[in-house]
Amino acid sequence: MVTGFDSFWYWLAMFVLWAMLITGIIVFMVRRVGEPRTDREICDPHAILRIRYARGEISKEEFEAKKKDLEG
Repeated sequence: MVTGFDSFWYWLAMFVLWAMLITGIIVFMVRRVGEPRTDREICDPHAILRIRYARGEISKEEFEAKKKDLEG
């Protein structure tokens, strides 16, 4: 009779547990990349404008016009 640490099911459960833990950490880290680091960056209209342009949400002409509006 196989019991304790010799059990196939024990090692399978440990493998699944560690795989889920490592996957969770990786998903958390990937989602954090690219997020603004401070509240100032979140509220800065120039930063928001640059992000929208980088994502392709607005064209270059719209970007330039909005940037000019913010500066003047």
